[in-house]
Parts: sequence; C-alpha cells; structure tokens
Amino acid sequence: MPKPKLTTARYAERFAAETIAQQRRYCDAFGQWRHCDDKRCRRHRACRGDAGACLKRAVEAVPREVQSQVRTAIVAATPANLGGPERTARGCTPLDFYDGAADRYAAQEIERLRKIGKIVQRGHNAHSLRLRFIDARR
Repeated sequence: MPKPKLTTARYAERFAAETIAQQRRYCDAFGQWRHCDDKRCRRHRACRGDAGACLKRAVEAVPREVQSQVRTAIVAATPANLGGPERTARGCTPLDFYDGAADRYAAQEIERLRKIGKIVQRGHNAHSLRLRFIDARR
C-alpha cells in the first residue's frame, strides 16, 4: 500500500515545529541562556523562552565563524532518516531564521515536491503558505 502524500499544511506544521527546535539548538549552542532575562532559561541552562528573540540577539552578537561551526556540527549530527520538512529546517543558518529566508526555502521545497508529485497542495498558493508558516509558529 502506498504511503499517503504529505499536504502543504502538514509540511508547514512540521517545518514550523522543527524551526523552533532548531532555533533552540542554536541558542543553546551559543550559550544565549546566560544572558537571557527569562529565569527558566538560566535555571535549565537552555533556551526555554522565545527562541526567535533569543536567536535574533545571537545573530547580532555571535561571530559568523562560530555560527558557521555550530551549523556544521548540527548538520553533521542530523539523522539520515529525518523527514523532508525537518531536514529543510536543520539546513538553515541562524541568519536564515532571522531574515525570513528559512520560510522561502521551505516554500521552494514544497513547490519542488508538488511538481514531482510527492506532495498535495490542496488550494494553497505561495501567499497562504507563508501565512501558514507564520501561524504554525505561534
């Protein structure tokens, strides 16, 4: 029996969930919890608050060379059997999450998968898909 095709909505949900997890990975690797105003982050010694805001501060403060090294380590630790939305999110740099390029990469990947028949679009155009990415992160 063939595996059911992924829908754009489900892809967006999985991508958004992995985006948050990836942002937390970067924040933890950069040690951003040390400078966080959220007591939970300092108590757990890991990002427990708003990962997007934390990563925004990190992109401005952490040298690009360190960001590149951390990204290389995270990509190297990615399991071989990881799904498409998760793999797309893990391949993004910290700056990609900050400037919105991560969503564009996901939208391009969805379009590529739709063209080859691996994903079902079900009435979503590029604009509604972008809104879905934003809504899924909330």
